[in-house]
Amino acid sequence: MAQWKDTNEGKAGGGGGSTVAPGSGERSEHTPGNEAAKSSEEMLLRNMAAKQKGIISKVTARGELGRRIRDMGLVPGTLIEIQGRAPLKDPVAIRVRGFTLTLRNNEADQILIKREETR
Repeated sequence: MAQWKDTNEGKAGGGGGSTVAPGSGERSEHTPGNEAAKSSEEMLLRNMAAKQKGIISKVTARGELGRRIRDMGLVPGTLIEIQGRAPLKDPVAIRVRGFTLTLRNNEADQILIKREETR
């Protein structure tokens, strides 16, 4: 198996330097915390704004509510988009699997969404 080579080996303060992928000839800068900038952000469906998109990462509801949420097609890996909210912020309308679905906030609180950072 190929090994990554740290170009700062043997230098004073050698951590956090460039790395070279074997056979690639390319350098990539590695700085602590850089991974967080590229990773996605996880949040409750209830806290998403209109027009935001994300993928369901977890449904925390158990029992009857959990079954109902799954029966509506809200399972991990499903892409959703927030369509809008009622004037008092409850319910929330989401677009999922080609249809629009409305959820009460107590239901939306049981669904974790992973959304990509928009820049």
